Amino acid sequence: MVKIYTGAKYAILGNIKWLEEQLKTKSFRDLAKEVGTTEGNISDRVKRYGLRPKNSTHSSFVKVGLKKKYPDGRYKDKSPNWKGGISTLYNLVRESIRNKKWQKLCLNRDNFTCQKCKKIGGDLEVHHIKQLALIIKENNIKTIEDAFLCYELWDINNGVTLCLTCHKETDSHSNKNF
Repeated sequence: MVKIYTGAKYAILGNIKWLEEQLKTKSFRDLAKEVGTTEGNISDRVKRYGLRPKNSTHSSFVKVGLKKKYPDGRYKDKSPNWKGGISTLYNLVRESIRNKKWQKLCLNRDNFTCQKCKKIGGDLEVHHIKQLALIIKENNIKTIEDAFLCYELWDINNGVTLCLTCHKETDSHSNKNF
């Protein structure tokens, strides 16, 4: 039988000690059903009271269940999201230190100013005038080493500083036309 608490709306959730004790054995979903609220409400209270570190995703109850179900963990090929251990070349280039340096060079050259609306600072991004994916395709780049050797990828004249709003307005943002 589900126990619904009455009185001030969800007043029981104001009792930090009670909530902390409940979280040792119950998931957000179970606790929300018991109290008669949503999982989001439980989550908000937990964050507000600092009962869990921000990077904690499961209650100890859920963690025990996961440990039983996956004794060796869910890493690499045991993960449901495993795609063979191969990051796309496009992502490797985007996340490389060389790309970060290229972005900084473009930002410095443009004085951290959007070249379209002239906004200074804020949410600035470096836009590839000629798309990164197109450069990779045209130059037949197959490995990250090939990418590092390709001058066209790292040419700062192929980059322009734009604010987030102006960047979204470009024709090639998020590969719209590729």
